[in-house]
Amino acid sequence: MWLFEEPLFDTGFFSGTLFSSATLRNAFVEAGVVNLGHLTGISTEKLAEVTGIRPIRVLENLVDEVWQSLSPSHRTFALDADLADQWRKGHDYVFPALSVGPAVGEWREEDGLLLSLGTLTTGEFSSCSGKRLYLSCVKVLNLSSLASVRESRWTDVFGFGFSPQGS
Repeated sequence: MWLFEEPLFDTGFFSGTLFSSATLRNAFVEAGVVNLGHLTGISTEKLAEVTGIRPIRVLENLVDEVWQSLSPSHRTFALDADLADQWRKGHDYVFPALSVGPAVGEWREEDGLLLSLGTLTTGEFSSCSGKRLYLSCVKVLNLSSLASVRESRWTDVFGFGFSPQGS
């Protein structure tokens, strides 16, 4: 349902030429037509009546441009009458669970390397702590420079697992 809440103005979600006219934008704002959900299930005649914009052709082109700027999957979702009705009636909607994890491509962890992703596990975004997300981002961002760096320069000399012991 988040798609119905998408603002029509000043967003990168829709193409840049939409609502470039301040007069057109103000008419929509004054009419309360500010989200994508407000355009679903409304005829252009009703939209003209609500916004006070007389040329139906202008509104038809604008609405068509809004729909065309959506990806096919988003367009299908937004044009679903049942979902639009649920949004209008204010039914509670739970945002889908998002799984997060480090995107490291083909890189694999090896013993003795400084970069370790062992503490970073995939999980639900809602349950991940900020620190865990931050560490994951920093490690992935620095993957190329840390991929071959050893934990210690002495690892090459003494081998992995060697621990210096005092006498």
